[in-house]
Amino acid sequence: PLCLPLSPSPFPSISWCGVIEQQFATSPKSSIDNWNIQTGMWLRRIAYERFPLAPRFATFLLSGLWHGFYGGYMLSMPFVAVMGDAAVKLRRHIRPHFQGTPSMALFYDHLTRICTMSMMSYSLVPFMVLDFYLALTGWKHLYFYGAFIIFPVVLFVPNKKRPQPATSSKSDTSKSQDSGSEKPKSL
Repeated sequence: PLCLPLSPSPFPSISWCGVIEQQFATSPKSSIDNWNIQTGMWLRRIAYERFPLAPRFATFLLSGLWHGFYGGYMLSMPFVAVMGDAAVKLRRHIRPHFQGTPSMALFYDHLTRICTMSMMSYSLVPFMVLDFYLALTGWKHLYFYGAFIIFPVVLFVPNKKRPQPATSSKSDTSKSQDSGSEKPKSL
């Protein structure tokens, strides 16, 4: 991994931020997953896993409400949720074309890193200024480039199912049918 610990922690399960992974993320999801890590895990359990319809949107709405009732949060959080949906769509359509050679894969990583940084910067303008109208003014000064990129992708790029991993040669019948031998799922 890219991140090397700056100082060894006696409490590795209590981590707040993966600085290197967050700053050099190749997707919005990776960036968000490495920022406020423990809170992200809590949000996943409380909102994402409990909302069958639009779980990403529900999670970011809850996060916005948790931050406070400022217009900037209410603009930024839903936009980041929509941006995540757009990023997944683009990744599923575009990434396979860049995986032929290591140099093309590296080029794809650098391209997505630049796009992620640009879109995260755009999406967090309202988060920084907090005021609804100042946030819209900030986006206006950026010519609403984020909206002009994200919304057409969400509206016009078709959903593509996640590629399924190759199945193993063992059949499911070889697994134990005894339900008592299965491990319980952890939370």
